[in-house]
Amino acid sequence: MPFWAPIDTINGPSLDYFELSRVFNLLSLLIGMKHVGLMKKFILLLFFLGYPKIAHANINPILISTGYASLCSGSFVAFEGYQPDHKGLYMTNGHCTKLNGLFGKYMEPNQIVVNVPNRKKIKLLINEEGLFGQKKVTLTTSKLLFATMSVRDIAIYELDLTYGEILDQFKIDPFIIKGTQSLKKHDLIEIPSGFWGLRWFCRFRRVSENNVQSGQYIWKETLILNRCDQEIVGGTSGSPTILSGTNWVVGLHNAYDFSTHNRCSETDACEIDGEGKVLSRKGDSFSQNIDFLLDCLDENSIFIPEQCELPQN
Repeated sequence: MPFWAPIDTINGPSLDYFELSRVFNLLSLLIGMKHVGLMKKFILLLFFLGYPKIAHANINPILISTGYASLCSGSFVAFEGYQPDHKGLYMTNGHCTKLNGLFGKYMEPNQIVVNVPNRKKIKLLINEEGLFGQKKVTLTTSKLLFATMSVRDIAIYELDLTYGEILDQFKIDPFIIKGTQSLKKHDLIEIPSGFWGLRWFCRFRRVSENNVQSGQYIWKETLILNRCDQEIVGGTSGSPTILSGTNWVVGLHNAYDFSTHNRCSETDACEIDGEGKVLSRKGDSFSQNIDFLLDCLDENSIFIPEQCELPQN
């Protein structure tokens, strides 16, 4: 299935400052995609702007509750047993996370942040059609509950609205954080990107016993996906990794092996063994293991970041 095939997944921009800055970021992203051909960049730009959507306006259910902020994707999520009066959660990658506001710095290698005030606007796709495609709404985070760039690449924000308020106002439910407990080899995986309004299909291969390197960053127990329908592009970082046919988040997409001359860099991750030998193949996709998050809950299924214990380095 070519990446431009699912026309029903495309969303166009809303005319506000948030979207204008997103367009600027998109152009910078496309210019930086040296491994992507000019024609593919042009097609991605058309889909981003919602061009085909004007003639074919449908809603893709898998994109409902996906979102984006800045150059990254993300999703509206919850843990099993959540209650309507619990504050909503938004999950993305740690490498997408800026500390201390818009002009702050991105997280450093091995940095962990817990319970800090953080107000940022995010966009979520909902189950309605807008003028240029699947409608988006703006939500605001109130706190960065947990973010790590140590052995995992994950950030979880608390929203200023509860699950019940979000359901009442926008008629959307969260994805459920499930982890790898339901995964089997060759399971079909969907990676829906709120940034692009597109989804990719891959197959689950295994959980790596080796490290995945991305420049200065080292990830452990990473989910290795392959046989993706198309090359995954920038802007998909932070997308939920979904077991096809469910709303279960089994991982968190964060990197891809493009096998360029900059292999194992921040823009071209790779799996390596203990001696530094590259094991991954071109087209392998990497998703962060989120199983440890299930141990961060209290008896009421409320996320308590202080209870989170990352695997040892």
